[in-house]
Amino acid sequence: HFEGWTFFHAYYYCFI
Repeated sequence: HFEGWTFFHAYYYCFI
């Protein structure tokens, strides 16, 4: 799912 991918990416970016 693209929506889930975007959320994961944003979450990962915030973690960094």
